[in-house]
Amino acid sequence: MRAVAILAAVALAPGASHALDLTGRVAVGAQAGSTGPGVESLLKLNDRLVLRGAIEGFRAGGRVHSGGAAYDVDARWLTDSGMVDFHPAGTAWLVSVGAYYGRRDFKLRGASPGVVAVHGRARLAPVAPFAALGWDNTFHGARRIGFKVRVGVIASGSPDVDLRASGGGSADDAELARQERALRRELRPARLWPVAQAGLTYRF
Repeated sequence: MRAVAILAAVALAPGASHALDLTGRVAVGAQAGSTGPGVESLLKLNDRLVLRGAIEGFRAGGRVHSGGAAYDVDARWLTDSGMVDFHPAGTAWLVSVGAYYGRRDFKLRGASPGVVAVHGRARLAPVAPFAALGWDNTFHGARRIGFKVRVGVIASGSPDVDLRASGGGSADDAELARQERALRRELRPARLWPVAQAGLTYRF
């Protein structure tokens, strides 16, 4: 997990202010939400700054009607994320900024006018910035078990859509291009992916 490896490197880097004593400054957690179930690691720099790395993923199906055609959609998400949590008052309330990076795909299969059957894929950008507000008492209070909740958004550009004729059949290139444009418009709301998460942490 790349994000966790980065946190470990920061913690153990020569000259790091707290490299020799990480007692009470390292935690692990698990969460679930709109980016799927996941696990994360946390490193406290001070009372106001925490570094966080996570891996999350999910798979879900659905159906989209676009440009006179119907498509079965298989969403597949597997991402790392790296964040900085800022606790402005030194309490559990936080502002979180960072980025998600990894696989965020929608597999498509359906039938289009002028083309017997088509398949393809829509992809969101592999790297996308993230911002959220939340509450996390991992490093606030005497208990080792903490609770966290975050609400925010992942911002991406419009998805890249690529369609092809299925089963080696012939394709109307103009119709495929029209369907790609229609699907790009239909999937445009995914550019701002809402994030709502809740979970538990354990502080070492």
